[in-house]
Amino acid sequence: MTEVILVMVLLILFSISTLTLVATGSDSYINIVNNNENNSNLRIAQSYIHTKIRQNLEKNAIYITTFPETKGNSLVIKDGYSDVEYETVIFLHEGEIKESIIVQGGSFNPEASFTIVKIDELDFQLVDGKKLSFETSIVKNGKTKKLKSYVSLINN
Repeated sequence: MTEVILVMVLLILFSISTLTLVATGSDSYINIVNNNENNSNLRIAQSYIHTKIRQNLEKNAIYITTFPETKGNSLVIKDGYSDVEYETVIFLHEGEIKESIIVQGGSFNPEASFTIVKIDELDFQLVDGKKLSFETSIVKNGKTKKLKSYVSLINN
């Protein structure tokens, strides 16, 4: 009888330790996946902005402005390659970087835009009129992750 009880106790201890290990491992895995997603979103945002700027790096084609419908600065890139001139506006709205394409002089509507990626903060600044500085950040669990980049506008 004692041997059966001892075997049952060992089996219960082994089961509890296995379940604890699995639960801890799954929590760690979820944290790693979320962390990688946040890092990926920051890199996607930075890469997207770099690409859009480099595609339209012409004289006086890039400027920063504010719109009452959005929070913070917005990046505006003029495109004059086609017969109709239009502007690409990159901005932060409701926790997402969005892009809106409007005919130059047309009205801006953040609801009629394309979502690029989810982040918490986006900041554009012109530095000495020669460089565009932009910073993206995500805040999770009280910790802020940021990426900051510069693009030279010397030809601009």
